[in-house]
Amino acid sequence: MNISEAKNIPIADYLQSIGITPCKRYGNNLWYYSPFRNETEASFKVNLERNEWYDFGAGKGGDILKFVMERYGTNDVSKVLNILSGETSKIPANSFSFRPQDNLPAFEDIRVLPLENHALIQYLTKRNIHIPFARQFCKEVHFRFKDKSYFNIGFAND
Repeated sequence: MNISEAKNIPIADYLQSIGITPCKRYGNNLWYYSPFRNETEASFKVNLERNEWYDFGAGKGGDILKFVMERYGTNDVSKVLNILSGETSKIPANSFSFRPQDNLPAFEDIRVLPLENHALIQYLTKRNIHIPFARQFCKEVHFRFKDKSYFNIGFAND
């Protein structure tokens, strides 16, 4: 394998082949928990269009070669190419897919109601938002998250 061939390996497929799966997708970006440290918020991004990664927590990024260098703690390109040659032979064609992650917390018991809560109306009033206008576009949203109850103002998202 040469450098040009290595750079054509989709980073998302490579990550999937080594057991690293995305948490979410926004447009052309996949977000992961950083493979370089433990974290609770995804801060590792892969841009599918550019085939590049960036770790916001570490302030580092680059192509697949830079990722393998960071992962294995080496600057030896020939070693990186050998690693990629061995590991990419295990990547099946079209291997990428989102897998459900059981351990991620989720909103529960979501209820959408007309905007009537006094505290929420007071919040909007303090911010000089006309209440009839807010009632036209906003709703009161009640939900549970990590066994705690919350309520908030919400609006439809297309």
